[in-house]
Amino acid sequence: MKTLIKILRSVYTKLSKFQVFCLGFLGITIVSAWIFNLDNNLTEKIYHNLIYSKFRWVWDLCISWLPFPVLYLWLFVLLACCLILIYRLRNHQLSYTNLIINVLCLILFHYCWFYWTWGFNYHREPLGIRWQLYSEISESEFIESLKQQSLLVDSLRIADSSVLDYPDFNAFKMESEIRSLVNDFLKSYDFLSFSRIRCRNLSPPGFLLVWSTSGVYLPFCGESQIDAGLSVYSKPFTMAHELSHGMGWTHEGDCNLIAYLACRVSGNPYIRYAAELNYWRYLLNAASRNYPEIYKQMIFEANTKVKHDLLMIHEANNRYPEFLPHVRDWFYEWYLKQNGIQTGQKSYAEIIPMVINYDKKRRTIYQ
Repeated sequence: MKTLIKILRSVYTKLSKFQVFCLGFLGITIVSAWIFNLDNNLTEKIYHNLIYSKFRWVWDLCISWLPFPVLYLWLFVLLACCLILIYRLRNHQLSYTNLIINVLCLILFHYCWFYWTWGFNYHREPLGIRWQLYSEISESEFIESLKQQSLLVDSLRIADSSVLDYPDFNAFKMESEIRSLVNDFLKSYDFLSFSRIRCRNLSPPGFLLVWSTSGVYLPFCGESQIDAGLSVYSKPFTMAHELSHGMGWTHEGDCNLIAYLACRVSGNPYIRYAAELNYWRYLLNAASRNYPEIYKQMIFEANTKVKHDLLMIHEANNRYPEFLPHVRDWFYEWYLKQNGIQTGQKSYAEIIPMVINYDKKRRTIYQ
């Protein structure tokens, strides 16, 4: 025992203050993760309502006014840290061992920062479970929903063609409008909302799309981002989805549901159409796998302008060559499952039974 203490003391004296801080931070994070994993309600009360809400308020107050995405600043700081370490190594101020230790500590710091500034929200109870929206839907319910959605998308496109032929996407104005819609939806169900959270239109175009990603919420930056290269018919829905992440919702199906339900009641025909069109795309994707004949029928019967909009989305999403798509898919699938989302990337498509069951429950209430 004395020998072990002596070794630990020897190691401790050789560590820098930053390294000691990172190790302590990691220990606290691991213990906290274990505690939060025991009880969803504890996570809701202690982490989400107390810690995350306060962090969100302070962070948004400090960075929401910046004219550029915090992502650029974060990448600059990371690059600066790497250059400093390389400089110190080349000038023999740092050994290879210490270089490795410092890099590992930088990774550990980001790991802990990720969970304390957002990631512990994964231990909250998903919206689909709270509202009991995961009930299995029948084949007839799905087909009926697909047909009704096809008619709705067509009618919206025809009714507002003058606006929707060339939608005016003003990033700052759209961000403000969609943030209000998401906040209003969450407040209507007594969930926390955040009025200053940002969602940036990230340039250059393709910055995220090369990773098969249309939008992202990065806790390291505390902001949501969407790719500037997205089609204008995708941007409002994607922005609402990423803002939902920033407001503390982690499950992809939940964020799709919040984005859709918030945007479909918008008085702005562009936002409403984009929400209905993107939900319809999920229905079409499911139909193409399970009911190919019905899928072909829906596409054939769709309004010409709706078909054009679908093509615009497809072309924008495939305009930039993907970088290591298989690695990205493997990592993201692993990441989601490690954080408790056992359906992995399939969780995005869970919007379908969730919306159908949500609307069914609403009809039951008002009958």
